[in-house]
Amino acid sequence: MSDISELKFVQVIDPNVFNILIGTCRHLFKQIEDMDDEKIDVLCKFSSSILTTSVFENGRFLRIPNPLVHIAVLVDNDNKFKGFLWAGIDIVEKHIFIYAFSLDKKYQSSAQADSDAVIKYLKDLPVADEYKQKILTATLRPKGYERCGWKRSKKVLMEFEVKKDVLENPENNKTDAGASERRVSIMASAEK
Repeated sequence: MSDISELKFVQVIDPNVFNILIGTCRHLFKQIEDMDDEKIDVLCKFSSSILTTSVFENGRFLRIPNPLVHIAVLVDNDNKFKGFLWAGIDIVEKHIFIYAFSLDKKYQSSAQADSDAVIKYLKDLPVADEYKQKILTATLRPKGYERCGWKRSKKVLMEFEVKKDVLENPENNKTDAGASERRVSIMASAEK
């Protein structure tokens, strides 16, 4: 049986290569929980914004690779796509966050081996060591990650869903609308 050790990570900095990956390996994206066709299409549409950033040089804007985003494909000896990893560097919280990882089922031999390979790749990135001390991800399967040595973070991912009727008719909002006005006036008084 094949496994991840037979593959090599190759960083992708060109949005066109990322779009080829999406086009030829859509099944890898669909393997990810909560990843549907609409989200995959958004990734494709905004790949340039994800992978590059603007800089102003010599009186004009240029697009350069985004140093805070690391997308890598996993390729076999024939350079065929067999997986991908999308991670980002959080320079404020000083950690790496894994947004997505997917591996062709043929190469999924052990969750521990897969996790170890991803962590090794991320620890070898050419970024300061202070950002490599903590690697985070979000998952719908925390017990699987815990079996591979991951632990639950002290911070908990929270979610607030704005109901459609609140957006269409703000009077349906049950929060104290005056509270934010009071906070603003208190802050303005404090600044004087």
